[in-house]
Amino acid sequence: MLVKSLLPYGSGDAWELILIRLSQWVEDRPASGLFRINPLQLAEELALDPGATVDAFLAGVLEGWFDLRWDFHCPHCQGLTGFSSHLDKAHAVGECRSCKLEFRNQLDSNVEVTFSAAPKLATFAEGEQDALWLAHNQSLSDGSWIKPEKTLSGLALFHRPLFHERFGDEVLSSDESLEIRHVVLLFTDIKGSTRLYEELGDATAYNLVRDHFKVLFQAIESRGGIVVKTIGDAVMASFRGASDALEAALSVHSTIDSLKVPGTEDSVVVKMGLHAGPAIAVTMNERFDYFGQTVNRAARIQGLAKDQEIYFSESVFQDPGCRRSLASRKAAVRRWRTQLKGIEGDQIVYSVK
Repeated sequence: MLVKSLLPYGSGDAWELILIRLSQWVEDRPASGLFRINPLQLAEELALDPGATVDAFLAGVLEGWFDLRWDFHCPHCQGLTGFSSHLDKAHAVGECRSCKLEFRNQLDSNVEVTFSAAPKLATFAEGEQDALWLAHNQSLSDGSWIKPEKTLSGLALFHRPLFHERFGDEVLSSDESLEIRHVVLLFTDIKGSTRLYEELGDATAYNLVRDHFKVLFQAIESRGGIVVKTIGDAVMASFRGASDALEAALSVHSTIDSLKVPGTEDSVVVKMGLHAGPAIAVTMNERFDYFGQTVNRAARIQGLAKDQEIYFSESVFQDPGCRRSLASRKAAVRRWRTQLKGIEGDQIVYSVK
């Protein structure tokens, strides 16, 4: 039953195999063994693809087999300071009574996502879940608990396409925010879009912009990024890793030349900018969004591009994966010292065509 109901959420033999192994694992466990499941740890245990395993649990939530939970840990003792079934109950500030510590919750650090069996899958005895919570916290107190090497962070979950597409109601309340230690932001824009609309007419220009979105979205999503929003013909996307973001941008440049402006041999020109750093996760217009200086810098860096170029900051350039990508492509990287509007002092940026 589990396999059959989740099969439409993926495709191919590999997806079916994941569902079969997950179903077998579930069948062999009592309800107490289906509490606070760490999908990344389970994927390693069953030798499954971790991303697809997360997707299987997300599909299970959509079909009513599992409940998704947001767990908030103390950054000092790792104890559970709270949990919620919905992100709109999350608070920017957490408190650990054991450590007598107040702290800011960080979406990519102390916010963990786990899954537990829903009543459709297994029935917990009365008070059993409370007892499991107490047992877990006791293991933290007496030092017998061993922290898993891999846990699913809130930010990692946001970068799963299935979550981004189907869990749009999982957002923070409008008056709360969560810190993010490190995220990579990509901004793009079409050169001369206003002129395109004037020369081609609204319908033709819109079709061209739509086709360019297809190129961008495919490149972004195939490398683990998500499209946060579009603003006219511009795109804001986020990635967990700088090398993934740069590879996506380079991929766009390798394919966008084939997208011609109707009636000409000219390619659509896409200008791109990348920056990595801390940010604040917020809800804007009822959608997940980012706020802060990293967002401002990424947008300003994109504004430096004048042609089919990618501009990126020092934080992106210094990423080892980015250096390898550029070296493997023998890309001609230029270094610039420039000013960014609204940001004091000279800034070092890099560009590649």
